[in-house]
Amino acid sequence: MIKRGKQLGISPHIYTFHNWNLLKELLPFQVDDDFRDKILFRLRSLIEDKDFPELRQNFMVYCKNMMNISQAAKELFIHRNTLIYRLKKIESSTSIDTKNFEHCMMLYLVLKSFDGVKDRY
Repeated sequence: MIKRGKQLGISPHIYTFHNWNLLKELLPFQVDDDFRDKILFRLRSLIEDKDFPELRQNFMVYCKNMMNISQAAKELFIHRNTLIYRLKKIESSTSIDTKNFEHCMMLYLVLKSFDGVKDRY
């Protein structure tokens, strides 16, 4: 936990499992590598898309805004139809339903930890 906390730059530097914000940041890195590899294999077409960095960022903001398209679009400074288009692009590429919390949760956890594993893909 200390190692990951330092890597993520979480402060204060006192780490406790009683801190929900810390646990939220650590959770994506607790996903088993074998499971993450299986998900990333299914996401290969999305990852290889030239727009992946933007799609990933838009999806993460969408999740952060509790899957509220209007709120997320406002935070991204884009029209809500643009966000809808990008979410549909993610759906067509991955078969994930971006209106389904459980689907979004799996994609979110994998994409949140993607920076640490992207060199393998």
